[in-house]
Amino acid sequence: MIAIRASEARDERFVIASWLSSWRDSYSAGLIQDADWFTVMWPQLEKLLARPGVRCLVAADTDEPEHVADLFGFVAADTSRPTPLLLYVYVKQAYRRAGLARRLLEAVGVDPGGRFEYACKQPLPAALFAKVPYARWNPLAARYPKRER
Repeated sequence: MIAIRASEARDERFVIASWLSSWRDSYSAGLIQDADWFTVMWPQLEKLLARPGVRCLVAADTDEPEHVADLFGFVAADTSRPTPLLLYVYVKQAYRRAGLARRLLEAVGVDPGGRFEYACKQPLPAALFAKVPYARWNPLAARYPKRER
């Protein structure tokens, strides 16, 4: 059974590695050279995930007691803001199109049909944009902590 739970220290490698691997080819990922991508971005995501107000939830197999390949996806967001900020949502390829991303979003407090901002932009089919009509891309919200804005 797949359950949504708070991310734990043992989940950090999966969260950051899958985030970086799936985002690295996005046009919005910046000008970091490919050879430096993981070296530069890994500590940046560690800092981002450690910020006050940021929560990370994972979709995990509750039937896997050894925690070997038990994670199917994650969501990271800051819902303590007036407009929620979705940092990233990821689901393994084999588990997509089954509603898992929607479950993760709802669990963290981001309504896909409501207003929210998102920090990392991926090329999406037009059909997906129709499901998030009030979403707004705002990478600067993730770049600057709330106290600096």
